[in-house]
Amino acid sequence: MSVCENKVHDYILIKLRADWAQTHHLYYGIFLVLASVFNLDSNSLVIFATNWVVFWLGVYLIADDLWQHWMQVEHDNPCYHSPVHRFIYDYLKLYDREWYRKLNILVDRFFKWIAEILKRGLF
Repeated sequence: MSVCENKVHDYILIKLRADWAQTHHLYYGIFLVLASVFNLDSNSLVIFATNWVVFWLGVYLIADDLWQHWMQVEHDNPCYHSPVHRFIYDYLKLYDREWYRKLNILVDRFFKWIAEILKRGLF
């Protein structure tokens, strides 16, 4: 099995290449957006400005990951990697670090748990 095997899944209106056995930077974008939203009731201008930056960084990570997987399907190029993916994995080489791999495993388990809850219709 190739590292870049095209695993295409149909979603509501789009097709995405998704391998749920890996952690996507989409997850981290979601965490950043939620962290900024849940911290909005502060009167401090510094915290407000920080939340604004964190929120838009999260939105960028989400959009970048969705773009990457859309490009992989639409252009039939499962090896396409977005700029954020290349920065995280190729430049920073975070995936070579043990703590990052462990964090990815924990985050992946969390989102699989959320997916199971949504499948069962508990929300």
